[in-house]
Amino acid sequence: MADLPLLAKTFEAAPDCSRILLLGDKDQLSSVEAGAVLGDICDTGNEHGYSRRFISMAAETAGQAIDSSEARDDEPPVADSRVILRKSFRFAGESGIGVVSAAVRDGDAERAIDALACGRYKDIAFVDMARRNPTEFGSVLATRIIDGFAPYCASRSPEDAFARFSSFSILCARRQGPHGVEGMNALVEDILRRKGLVDPAGVWYSHRPIMVLENDYNLELFNGDVGIVLPDASHGPAPRVWFPSKDGAFRNLPVSRLPAHETVFAMTVHKSQGSEFNTVLVMLSDRFSPVMSRELLYTAITRARTGVEIWASEAVLRTVIENPVRRQSGLRDRLWG
Repeated sequence: MADLPLLAKTFEAAPDCSRILLLGDKDQLSSVEAGAVLGDICDTGNEHGYSRRFISMAAETAGQAIDSSEARDDEPPVADSRVILRKSFRFAGESGIGVVSAAVRDGDAERAIDALACGRYKDIAFVDMARRNPTEFGSVLATRIIDGFAPYCASRSPEDAFARFSSFSILCARRQGPHGVEGMNALVEDILRRKGLVDPAGVWYSHRPIMVLENDYNLELFNGDVGIVLPDASHGPAPRVWFPSKDGAFRNLPVSRLPAHETVFAMTVHKSQGSEFNTVLVMLSDRFSPVMSRELLYTAITRARTGVEIWASEAVLRTVIENPVRRQSGLRDRLWG
């Protein structure tokens, strides 16, 4: 998600003798700020081959055989500087998540919707919001929320809480509105409270998950870090927020020391990049918004290891898949001509 100015400064600061390796998914959401650097470098959406020189070098140094019939010596030099990894270790390519995410990535709405509707795949499902009345919608959503978060709310230790928190998450396209992060977090808190799974009498109730929104180098907390409110007997009844430590253990801090943060039962798809969960509920909407793009949906689906449920109307889902992000920075033209 590095933006164009940041990468430009990084390359300018690097010594001429250095070698820079960029690792990421070119098909995910690009940076919030200007540019789509990794996508431009990889020329997302277009296929390229390797030069005969690169194919020979790969066979000699790595023992990696590349079909020489695909050699193309008319490619720009940057073509030999990119390697596309095809195998996902998060989910199988032939799984529902693999099939639908590939269709979304390719912009093939018909293939994605057919895969969601055929009933062949048990790990991915589609809830058509246009076909449900408000009462049914609320009841089904409440069931999903309770089933998804009940095990997490029953955890008693930081280790258990963080392990169970990674089991389920709600990913939203927007921040505001009834289907946005703010509305969904309020709804989750209310449903869990009425079920007796949490007791949000105040802001700092046990099992409240929070996400840090700004860097604090003194506390070694950074934008995107997730903490969980749990009691700590050694500090009395005052609430504490636990975070993973670099050594694999956990540390806790008083709430008064935290930088800016927000509740994160639900998070935006942008904030979920770099995370993974067992299952995710992707909340789009029954109405299209320009922030909903092919890359956003692809990113959301590929956060899951074992299960995805997409909530939208079919019309919105189709439009989202056919709506790629288009950014013109000039980098792609400079590299690929």
